[in-house]
Amino acid sequence: MIIYVGVIVMKKIISLFIALCIALSLSVPVFAATSDSPITISSEDVITHSTPIPAPTITLRKSAPQVTALELYDYGWIEGTDHWGVIIKVTGYGNDNRKAFWNDTQLTSNDKTLHGYWLGPDNKTAVAFAYLYDCGPITEPGTYTFKTTYVSTNWPYTEKSISLDFTFEATDNT
Repeated sequence: MIIYVGVIVMKKIISLFIALCIALSLSVPVFAATSDSPITISSEDVITHSTPIPAPTITLRKSAPQVTALELYDYGWIEGTDHWGVIIKVTGYGNDNRKAFWNDTQLTSNDKTLHGYWLGPDNKTAVAFAYLYDCGPITEPGTYTFKTTYVSTNWPYTEKSISLDFTFEATDNT
């Protein structure tokens, strides 16, 4: 009888240990951000560079999804400046960790602004983000390349890249 009770207690301890390991491994990832309303970004030649929106508040306790896509959302002259801007839509959660370049010149975190986000089917969780990159002034005609690579926040750390060429021609002011 004592051996039988000891086996049952051991099984419960092992089950509890496994459950604890699983719980700890699932609590390590970054959690998905949420918000109440989407931000709409217009697609014009001039990007309206308004005050950046605050990051969504974190209220859900779910693992953040992998970065699944990078796509060009908008581009043009940033309003009120002589700087060129590129808006990239990032689907999923990740970061570019100093992997954004304009004509092989590394862009810094000061050159990137959260410009908007899209909500998922639950209308609470942000599933994609729009980042505005300030590429600086265009001083010479030619083809300029914007490229960036995003790495997912969580394992298996999926990487997605995008490379875009923009051609600027000299204007004849005569």
